[in-house]
Amino acid sequence: MGAGPTARGSDRDADRRLRILVLLRSLEIGGGIVNTVRLAVELHRRGHNVCVVSDEGVLAADLHEAGVPVVFLPLDRKGLRPSPNIVRDLARVARKHRADCIFNGEISSETVIEAPLVSLWTGAPLLQAHYLNWLSPLYLPRLGPMLVTKPYMVDDLVDLGWPRESVILWEARIPLGIVVDPERVRAFRSAAGAGPEHFLAVTVCRLDWTANQQWLRFLLDAVRTLYGEDPESPLRLALVGDGPGRDEIMSHARRLGLIETDRAPVRFLGAMADPHPAYAGCDLFIGRGSSILRAMSMAVPSIALGTHYSRPVAREFFEELTYHEFTRNLPCDPGALLALVALLRRLMSDPDLRGRMAREGRELVAERYDLARGAGQIEGWLRDLVRRPRPVSRARVCLEVAHALADQVWYRIRRRFGYHLPALPSRQGLPFPQ
Repeated sequence: MGAGPTARGSDRDADRRLRILVLLRSLEIGGGIVNTVRLAVELHRRGHNVCVVSDEGVLAADLHEAGVPVVFLPLDRKGLRPSPNIVRDLARVARKHRADCIFNGEISSETVIEAPLVSLWTGAPLLQAHYLNWLSPLYLPRLGPMLVTKPYMVDDLVDLGWPRESVILWEARIPLGIVVDPERVRAFRSAAGAGPEHFLAVTVCRLDWTANQQWLRFLLDAVRTLYGEDPESPLRLALVGDGPGRDEIMSHARRLGLIETDRAPVRFLGAMADPHPAYAGCDLFIGRGSSILRAMSMAVPSIALGTHYSRPVAREFFEELTYHEFTRNLPCDPGALLALVALLRRLMSDPDLRGRMAREGRELVAERYDLARGAGQIEGWLRDLVRRPRPVSRARVCLEVAHALADQVWYRIRRRFGYHLPALPSRQGLPFPQ
């Protein structure tokens, strides 16, 4: 990042409280959103003056309880977005908060364009975080630094011409030491229809058709196959979460005969403001992304699942899984469905294997994903931006934003009217803004 200031100046910088404006598209429950809320709380606990700007949602209560102020703006609404009005309102909040820096957590296709304009307007340096694997780097303004949570995304951005030093891999975002009231655990198992004789598998995710519908259908197909082979199986599956794809996913489960029948093995439990009783109450967690890391942090044996693969989370598979961040599908396996059924059977019958996976999962999270360490990293990067801002000319910021906006608009047109329409020329060969 270049030469640092004098030792005396460094000491003053290290002691200074930062005024940090955190942008979040929503405060509804979702993996990246929960991570950013907890990061904001941790930065507040470290003595910084943190203000969160977001659309409304249930997680606002967590911020209020921690003493973190929240300003509500419609960042999760579509309409005419990106919006000049949103940019204006965000700039007003930044100035009122006297923000030293802006952290745009879990960017959306709209805020990734609005935030650089707010930074340009107010002069507050910007750090953006790209958690969403489905938002292609093609639609990002190439304005660093960009924080990513998936190793493959580092490669994607570098391939598009980003300097390696402008792409930051940030993995440490999961809190350790969560303790759950045993009564809440018992209540969760009861709601899931799981008695002492049952083996309860749980997944926690947003029920949408963008990222999760395919692998949830794959999981439901595997449960149906298992019950077709063994109607007396002790397996029970609880799906925790809600979203626009809930009805369609439930319809698939209904067609398979997995819900709304006598002794139905699957239950949809809706969203939980605090899903930790679900993690603590299950015998096996099935999922991906941040949710699986939370299960691992609580020493719950876990299976990483995609549309065409499943892997037990153990050290021998961990490098493969972390490169894909438990999300991007591995090569299609035509035997994936039967492989998942076999893996479920094995884990139900092998407590020693489950115990080893639980221990290794907890160790791996402590080594790589601890939020306390991750908050320190974010704090350091924000301090560096404030201490040594790297301004880009207004013309280059506007050019990058215009390119990204054109790419997004044209993508939506092609999605609506057909991919036979030509793609826009790539920005890959253009020089990176300095």
